[in-house]
Amino acid sequence: MGHEVGGWGEDLGEDLGEDLPAVQAYPKRLSRAGGKGIIRRMTHAHPWPMHRVTIDEAPTYARVAEATFVDTYGASSDASELATHCRLNFGPGIQRAELAAADAAVFAVTAADGEWRGFVAVASDPAPPCVTTARPLHLRRLYVVRAAQGGGVGRQLVDAAVTHARAVGADALWLKVWEGNHDAHRFYARTGWEHVGTATFRFGTQDEDDRVMLKRV
Repeated sequence: MGHEVGGWGEDLGEDLGEDLPAVQAYPKRLSRAGGKGIIRRMTHAHPWPMHRVTIDEAPTYARVAEATFVDTYGASSDASELATHCRLNFGPGIQRAELAAADAAVFAVTAADGEWRGFVAVASDPAPPCVTTARPLHLRRLYVVRAAQGGGVGRQLVDAAVTHARAVGADALWLKVWEGNHDAHRFYARTGWEHVGTATFRFGTQDEDDRVMLKRV
């Protein structure tokens, strides 16, 4: 589950993907899911409504994150490992604690009906040794629901992460992406990310090797 992308990246989401994996994070499982879950080439659509997620939205955050992750990787993952991963990473209490952390931020894009179309989560988690900038910020998850993929949501969320990183004084964003997710690699190359090394990603009870990508901001 390598990076944060789901629905296409460490639980990630769309154009990206750690659980942090699905699509950017977890962009790694994207290839296994036929490339339809997390990473997409984005169009230049008009921006969708976006807001910073509050702690009161933890149940929605947990629901959308787990549903997008399962939709992306369910058919290509061992059912037991998938269930373990979801139990350890998703749930109102887990996401509430995440949102309560002073160094974390989650931004969600919504449709006219208020339903989430995707989200990006960042935090100042310890970076792997291959990330050598002074003040890196971790892009934990980038998830876009299937119905919204290809409509510019992923690009908008990445831009939000960059804007936030600059506002808090970070000098780079980093993320993990599955080595086999070549679509994600191409996306990152097009959008200014560089491959700087490898790191382990925990999926269920298994350790997987992920590519570490860095974007200076």
